[in-house]
Amino acid sequence: FATIAFVGLEILAWQILLFAIKLGKQLLNNYIHWIKRKNIYIKANEKMEKRKKATLNDEDLNKDINED
Repeated sequence: FATIAFVGLEILAWQILLFAIKLGKQLLNNYIHWIKRKNIYIKANEKMEKRKKATLNDEDLNKDINED
């Protein structure tokens, strides 16, 4: 019976190890995708800020023209 219990515990240990590896791999993939999405958001935010600055510059020019 001891050998059966040993084999059972060995199988259980392998199952736990495989689960931990799969979980780690999944967490790593989720983290990588999160970083990519965050980077896309930051780039889009920077583009939006540049557009706002360009729009403000155009508005300032229009104000200067209207003041004359």
